[in-house]
Amino acid sequence: MTAKKIIFSSILSIVIGFSSCDDMDFLIRKDESLALINDSIQTEQHLKLLMLGAYQSLSGSNIMGGTMFVATDNLADDAGYSGATFEWVQIREHTMNFFNPVGRNAWNNSYSTINYANQAAYSDISDLIVGENGGIDLKADAAFIRAICHFHLVRLFAKPYSSETKDDAGVILRLRGFTTLKQVAEGIAPRATIEQVYEQVITDLKFADENLPENRTISDGMGTSDAAKALLAKVYFYKGDMANVVEYAGKLINDNGRYALDTDIMAKFARASTPGITTKEVIFMHPSRDVSSDSWGGVRGSYNPSSGTAQYFPSADLLAAYDPDKDIRFNLFYKEDSRVQGGWQTRKYDYPNMDAIVIAYNELILYYAEALAEQNNLSGAVGWLNKIEERAYGSAQTSTANGKDNIINAIRKERRLELALQGERLFELKRIKTSAIRGDAWNSGKLLFQIPDTEQNGNPGIELN
Repeated sequence: MTAKKIIFSSILSIVIGFSSCDDMDFLIRKDESLALINDSIQTEQHLKLLMLGAYQSLSGSNIMGGTMFVATDNLADDAGYSGATFEWVQIREHTMNFFNPVGRNAWNNSYSTINYANQAAYSDISDLIVGENGGIDLKADAAFIRAICHFHLVRLFAKPYSSETKDDAGVILRLRGFTTLKQVAEGIAPRATIEQVYEQVITDLKFADENLPENRTISDGMGTSDAAKALLAKVYFYKGDMANVVEYAGKLINDNGRYALDTDIMAKFARASTPGITTKEVIFMHPSRDVSSDSWGGVRGSYNPSSGTAQYFPSADLLAAYDPDKDIRFNLFYKEDSRVQGGWQTRKYDYPNMDAIVIAYNELILYYAEALAEQNNLSGAVGWLNKIEERAYGSAQTSTANGKDNIINAIRKERRLELALQGERLFELKRIKTSAIRGDAWNSGKLLFQIPDTEQNGNPGIELN
């Protein structure tokens, strides 16, 4: 093992040993002078290695690795579950409590990832090594990572952004890395409002857009300016700010072919495990190098397990939304399987290992098209929607003659079909204020994961859902 790998392993073992500890109360009772990482991180190279660890953590199954895709699609109406494990039964029945391991792991792992990134760029130790105003690349990476995590958390643990809810409790904003146990104890904080969380996410993504290195590619699995722009468009979309969706998505949509819809719809899913397959559709992903680094293992293992029968499956409601005779996606995305409840299984994740796709061009096109339609640019909206339709159906299905409301409905339908089982359905139903999401309203607390016991133990005054 090289010296660099030894240092990296040492750093991670110390950081993980404290930062991911489940019982924050246990940490608070420790000697407050005990250092967490100060003795192990001494150079800028150490900080960079720690940031690589933050990116690796970002691909964890409860963040971008896909387990939450399965959970939120089960909360909504696109997926089903045939097992009896208590946490998944709770999810199906909208009865999650603060012991639910799926919610607990999403909370703990996201905040651990934020802390890794902040330790490397926004902490006392990083200030000492690179200066409070130095290490701009590191700060940009940290801003990018924590924006993804804070956005992930606010969608799972808080109500959707709207004029009615924006002043309600969001999640905790953690903007400094803990490097001593004293800082952990002093770092107890209340939940920011939903508005404050969105504004911090936007601030961080704008900083990342302006400062991330320009020489990275999607196969590096690290933040890029393009990825920050695409995520800004997504955040603004769920905030209802269509002018900024058009601005930020437009910078990539009209970028002379840097990104494009792949002719093969499955190329972006197959890339990691199929030699010779390339994609121009992915804007940001965490790459999978081989079967031992299956970046989308959380979702792939649920819908397409390597052994046994899948207990998670596409819902009848989702399957009925397709026109199998016209839409080529139906036979590409699904296959009959009599062993699975409902008789169908998805093909999207039927690969030995997969890249964890965070955002891609097809998703961005659909945000852009709806934003244009909301601004009454119907010809522009239809033009971009038609690109999705032409690949799926072989020809355009919508024209300006359909009128604004029908065009928007067509875009929303294509978003469901195109991004099926990728974890977006619940948030779409909330965004459009669906009156009943399998029996519960868009702003019901029953559709939220609960603040886990691990946070409550160390932060007893935190507001609960």
